[in-house]
Amino acid sequence: TSMQNYGHQNHSLAHPLESNFTEGLLIVGYQKSNFDILVQYHFQRFGKDFNQQNYGGNMFSSYNDRHNNNSVYGHVIAQGKEIRQQIFLSRISMMLFPSTNTKLFAQISLRHSSEITSSLINIGISSNLWQSYTDY
Repeated sequence: TSMQNYGHQNHSLAHPLESNFTEGLLIVGYQKSNFDILVQYHFQRFGKDFNQQNYGGNMFSSYNDRHNNNSVYGHVIAQGKEIRQQIFLSRISMMLFPSTNTKLFAQISLRHSSEITSSLINIGISSNLWQSYTDY
C-alpha cells in the first residue's frame, strides 16, 4: 500500500530514479567577478518494470510481484527494461544584488534516452537568502 513505502503523492522521497539504477555525475563551475558558469553532466542507467514483472524499478509495486521472487541471488543493476539516459545542463548567471544573492540567469537543459529526448531553456531571476543548497 502507499502507507508502506518511502513516497509522498506518488513521488519518491529518496532518489528520483527510485531503485535499480547506477548514475555518474560531473559538475564543473567557474566564477569570476559577478559572473558564474555551471555545467552538469549526468549519465544514468536504470531498469524499468515490464511484462507485469517487478524488477525493482517502481517502489510502489508489491514485493510479492517481484521477478525471481524465490531467489536472493541472480539480480543485477538495471535488470528489466534497461534505459540509458544522459542529461546535460549549462547555466550562466550574473549577480545583481550580492546582499540577497539575487542573480539573473539563463539555462539550457538537454535530456536524451531511449524513451525520450527533450530540451528546456530557462531565463529568470533567482534569489537565495541562504546559500545552503548542495547538489549531490
